[in-house]
Amino acid sequence: MADASSEANSNLRDFKRAVMRGLHYLKRGALFMKKIFLKAEKIFLKIADKYSVIRSYKALSKNKSGLSRSSPLSLKDLEIVKKQAKNWKIQYSIIKVDAKNRKNNVGFFKLLKERFDKKTVEEPKYEVVYRNADGEIMTGILKQVAEDRLKRQISRDPSERTDFNKDGIVDEKDLEVSHEELDMKPENMEENREYGSVISSEFKGINHAVIDISKEDFCKTNIETTLEIETFSAYVNRDLNNNPIVSVIVKQEDLEKYQNLLKGNDIKNYALMEANFDHNASSINYADTVQLKFKNEQDYKDFKNQYSDVSFNAQRSYENNQYQWTVFVEEDKLSKKFENGIRKPSLEKVLDDIEKDKEISINDVGKELDLGNELELNIEE
Repeated sequence: MADASSEANSNLRDFKRAVMRGLHYLKRGALFMKKIFLKAEKIFLKIADKYSVIRSYKALSKNKSGLSRSSPLSLKDLEIVKKQAKNWKIQYSIIKVDAKNRKNNVGFFKLLKERFDKKTVEEPKYEVVYRNADGEIMTGILKQVAEDRLKRQISRDPSERTDFNKDGIVDEKDLEVSHEELDMKPENMEENREYGSVISSEFKGINHAVIDISKEDFCKTNIETTLEIETFSAYVNRDLNNNPIVSVIVKQEDLEKYQNLLKGNDIKNYALMEANFDHNASSINYADTVQLKFKNEQDYKDFKNQYSDVSFNAQRSYENNQYQWTVFVEEDKLSKKFENGIRKPSLEKVLDDIEKDKEISINDVGKELDLGNELELNIEE
């Protein structure tokens, strides 16, 4: 009997061990299957969404033409766009403008990962870009967005309503949801007319750069410029040979990005000027300016870094197979800054070679640097 009882207990223990091992493997299998299902769901959602949200607007059109964009939308607005665009199988991209006015392409999945509160879901910081071919349907979708926005605004306390157009007033204009075509043709660009996101006077007193390009090159890059450079101005001007050009003005911190944009479109020949401002001093006295010549980009960058708090104008030219810079700056400010700052051999030689030009006036500087009237005012003030 004892042997039988012992054998029974042993069998029971073995059974329990087998059950525990089975539960362990069952649990691991369940976790594995859960991961598989989650991954499959994610893939399915991506496949289902591929007919609507495109990661980059550039994928909407191979030649980057035939595109339109909406006015700024909130996350709540985007929910309606997503649902309706998916029903109509319309492809579009989303561009987010962050707090520093930088623009980035985002997908809807990236939006879902962000954290929002009741206020941020209504912040108008997204632009929808879509093909002109889908314009009629998108116009209807944006109309629905406006209608839903109206309902949301009315349901809220007046103090909590959103100023969608950022004009400081919450009114009926905040209910408007507009769109615009981004294509431009050279023959439609008029002289002395402003183009861009702001007018040129907005750059008064701000460190900026001016790039002169042809009408054709401007139209070729306008979509990218509009969607990727938040603040820029453009107006039709004429060069010294009386040929029509487009003067594009960007903030100095956006210059490298704009230059890369031009480079990406194989645009290499363009005039470049920079205006630097000392906000704690009066405007430049052109009667006391001196002309500095920098025979390479690095020497100019050295000067620019050390004299970033001094007002000056600079023009780039292409000579002897390399870029050179001509800088106009007041001699006394240059000398004082140099004496009080760190002496650099490349700048020390420049100072020794300074030749003061008493004939220079603001008009003469404007002509020599190929500046339009608008830019002369910007630089002077």
